[in-house]
Amino acid sequence: MVLLGTASTAVAGEAQPFALNWQAPEGCPSQAQVEEEIKSALAHLQGHGAVDVLAEVTLREGEPGFQLRVRVSHDGQSGERVLPIDDCDDASRAAALLVALSVGNPPRPPDPPKVVEKPVKKVEPPPPPPPAMPWSIGLGPHLAMGMAPEVSAGVGLSVAYSRSFWRLSARGAGYAASHHSLPGTDVGGSFSLITAGGFGCAGYPGAPFTFYGCIGGRFDQLKGTGTGTDVDMTATTRIGSLSAGATLEWSLTRRFRLRAEVEAGYPLGDARFRFKDDPVIVHEVDSLRGEAALELAVAF
Repeated sequence: MVLLGTASTAVAGEAQPFALNWQAPEGCPSQAQVEEEIKSALAHLQGHGAVDVLAEVTLREGEPGFQLRVRVSHDGQSGERVLPIDDCDDASRAAALLVALSVGNPPRPPDPPKVVEKPVKKVEPPPPPPPAMPWSIGLGPHLAMGMAPEVSAGVGLSVAYSRSFWRLSARGAGYAASHHSLPGTDVGGSFSLITAGGFGCAGYPGAPFTFYGCIGGRFDQLKGTGTGTDVDMTATTRIGSLSAGATLEWSLTRRFRLRAEVEAGYPLGDARFRFKDDPVIVHEVDSLRGEAALELAVAF
């Protein structure tokens, strides 16, 4: 004969309610005994929530003794345990022990997925541009017009200091002699020119091209030597000029620059070359002078 019983225990104010469904043959503990055992076993577990217990005691087949099967549902999870017992009187204590073990040691929840954080690559800011090199020295071919009878070709040198939008430059050049003869005669002259000047410039320094507008002055020394006469005569004149021009500079690299300069000037004096006691003028300086240059400059 098998005893069947169902009970629900939930005392007001207690934190460990449970429901029991007990099935056991005659001679085994009653429903009330099992409830008391389970209640006592759960008393030390506070706030465990509702527990549903299905307990069944059956005879072991072919062997003496009993088999206790306890199924516990708690906190949304279920588990079943089977325990052999020799004496059915021990069924209530064994059931209480299995319930307490199931509630006190719930299955370990699965570990949350491990998040592998990718290392954040630190973006380094670009390095600041190197400071500009203010000084430069240029050297290259020059052409001058208006001072000697013909276009004079020579070599010039310049030194410049640049700061933001401003530039100061000193320029000088020496020219090869140009020759001039009076029409229909062998009489003439050979004229050589040396010039130097200073300029203040303003412009817009860019990359790779920089443009400046310049104004300043020049000091020209023109030396003439008569030719085609019995005695060669030499005369020298020095004339100052007001000049203005433009400079275009191309930065080939950070240190090397290609510089083109053009300027026009107004001589502040007159100069005429003629032979002594001869009214014929061999050469007269023009009222407008000009100069052009192409230089390779090195900055530092």
